Amino acid sequence: MGLCGPVPVNDSKSGPRRGAADLGIMDIAAGKRTRTAAGGLYEPERVRVLASRFPIAPGAKASRGVIIDGFQVELFCCELDEQRWTAADAVALYFGRAAQENRFAQEDRELGTDRIVSYHLPGQELATLVALGMYNLQICEGFASNPPPTTCSEPDPTPAQPDERAPKLWPLDPVLQRALTKAPWTDLLAKRPGWSFDAVTATLRCPEGQPLHLMSVRGKEHAKGRTGVIFGKLRHSCDGCARRPACLRSDDRAAAKHLEVSLPSDIADLLRDRLGVNRALRRLPLPLPKAPTAAGRSAHQALFLPAVARKAFAKLFDIQALTITVTLPPVVASHPMVAANAASVQRRRLSWRENLARYALPAGARVEVELVGSTWQKAPPDSAPLRRAA
Repeated sequence: MGLCGPVPVNDSKSGPRRGAADLGIMDIAAGKRTRTAAGGLYEPERVRVLASRFPIAPGAKASRGVIIDGFQVELFCCELDEQRWTAADAVALYFGRAAQENRFAQEDRELGTDRIVSYHLPGQELATLVALGMYNLQICEGFASNPPPTTCSEPDPTPAQPDERAPKLWPLDPVLQRALTKAPWTDLLAKRPGWSFDAVTATLRCPEGQPLHLMSVRGKEHAKGRTGVIFGKLRHSCDGCARRPACLRSDDRAAAKHLEVSLPSDIADLLRDRLGVNRALRRLPLPLPKAPTAAGRSAHQALFLPAVARKAFAKLFDIQALTITVTLPPVVASHPMVAANAASVQRRRLSWRENLARYALPAGARVEVELVGSTWQKAPPDSAPLRRAA
């Protein structure tokens, strides 16, 4: 775990500096109470799991994730191709949602869409959509006024550099590693020829050299001062092994070797407690994806500046005068001493539709908008002022 990472996550350097590592492909099972519409069980989802980590102050609480050895660790699931999206790029993509939220906040400030336009939900939604359409129109028209070159130099991919802050072999839990190395493995494996304990990765090695990782610890002692600790491999790990018929009793091809050893209870208790904190990072998955090559990377920082495009749109014309002319058809005025209806006499509160009709322009009304500017780059120099009638 962590053989391809962790590597620093490229960010704005304004917050905690994160490191990211691939934990491999894992099967995520649905909860026991989660059922399909027919009442059956859902099949496990096979997803890519990533870990993000950054140092946290002593005594501080994690806003999310868990704290492990002074680092706040968060897990992410994704379906991005590991050969084109490194763990650092995938984590940066997730936190890039903040940039999108900032863009909406910027649009609110510039166009005033954070105010109440209508107390009717569809009316408010319509006003927001119109504002977003105008926002995008400004960007597109500004871009069209001065389009960048059609061929741009492609930025060089950022090489993946190891995160020097990470302990060796992170995210292998150093607490579990230190606890396991205290066990008397020479005596424990004396009757198992070919088996060994790897102190670097804290795994048992079968005669074929395949690792078995710490899986779980028994809830109680099987003898005074002794507790069973189970090591194992993920499903399908032993499929194809020449020793399998003599090593496993199961005929299930997906079954994998599990081995229980009896450890001193003080060590087993520490392992059990640590697994409760660090359950998601307690073992190495089947083989980790290879580190992507530079040619295979597809994540690059976007260099387009939409704010500059909107400013270019504003420079397309310089309005010197704005004239709005409203022409109303002849209206027969009612006598000022006679109410139009009983509701007017009682001064009843008008409904939304009645208010809309009250302020609506009468049929046949004409509205003219005239813009007079010194420069209008979209029209010939000798053209008439821009007019719009409705």
